[in-house]
Amino acid sequence: MTRFKWLIAGCISILFVVTFLSGCFLVGSDSEIVPSQDSTTNEVSPPQDFPDYGTLAGWIENHVPPFEIGSGAVAWYNAALVIQREAANDGYLVSAVITGNPDAPDEYIVWCTALATGDLYWWHPEDSECTLMFTAEELAK
Repeated sequence: MTRFKWLIAGCISILFVVTFLSGCFLVGSDSEIVPSQDSTTNEVSPPQDFPDYGTLAGWIENHVPPFEIGSGAVAWYNAALVIQREAANDGYLVSAVITGNPDAPDEYIVWCTALATGDLYWWHPEDSECTLMFTAEELAK
């Protein structure tokens, strides 16, 4: 339950960070952020939400980037940004989020979010399964 509370609290505060970092990806050392040099983004415009849960779940299952567990928050966030870029290339909207734990400064949580049929789902970049965060009805309140 604590992990879910961090997801909710972090979503709001991290949306601003994601806006600024969405065009970047992390390379090199574990603390280096550089602008993306990737010019392979397709001319799919504008990216859209996933049409249904099955499409989202299938897409996630086929887009788990190589990632070494324990390699640090920057590498973990880089994996989320890779997923975000691949989704954009396929014409879908995916958000990459990183947030720190205020009670434990060395702890970070990284996850991705996407909408399917109006419902918001989240997953960790190293996982191939997504979980419902909010239904469309809850988001409309």
